[in-house]
This record gives sequence, structure tokens and C-alpha cells, in this order.
Amino acid sequence: MSASAEVLVLSGSRPPPRKAFRLSLARVLDVVVIACVMAGVATLIVRANTGLGYHWNWSVIPTYLVRIDPATGVWAPNLLLVGFFTTIKLAVWSLATGCIVGTVAAVMRVSGRPALRWL
Repeated sequence: MSASAEVLVLSGSRPPPRKAFRLSLARVLDVVVIACVMAGVATLIVRANTGLGYHWNWSVIPTYLVRIDPATGVWAPNLLLVGFFTTIKLAVWSLATGCIVGTVAAVMRVSGRPALRWL
């Protein structure tokens, strides 16, 4: 092989050049907003720990999760678990209702009848 053929083979196997990293105003603003939110959260945590002077007693949390039912003597869900399950039920029903209402509204929006589109 000649020298010019080797140059062609080597130059063809090079990866394409990378694009230069551009620092746009949107990226700078994103960084500033994230830094401000993190600083705000840190400030709230520090103020809550020093200002309130309250020490959380996390050992009582399990007593709000489950309890022994006095009538049957078996474990039963307590306040936190009942509230959690209620929240999940509400979220599922809201999602289902929202999907149905959204689908009906979308069908009405693309309908050929002006009265349906207006509604």
C-alpha cells in the first residue's frame, strides 16, 4: 500500500469532532434556581432544628402504623396505614375519573359539531 492510501484509511476511521459545550442563559438560570431551592431547603432544615428545639421521637411511629385489635387480638392497621390506603384509593379514583373526563373532552374537541367543540 502506498503512503496516500494509508492516510486515507487513517483519516476515515477518526470519530467526528465533538461539538463545543455552550453555556446558555437557560442552563445558568437552571443552576441558579436549583441552587436557590437547595439553599432554601437547607435553611428551613437548620431553622427547624435550631429554632424549634424539638427532638423527634421516631420510635412511636410504628404504634401509629399497626395496632393489636382488642376485640380479636390480631394486628390491624392503625391511623397512618388507614390514611395511606385512603390516599391511594383517592389517587386511583381521581386518575380514572380524570382519564374518562379527559377522553370525553378530547373527543368533543375534535368533533365535527360546533356545539360539542364549544363545550
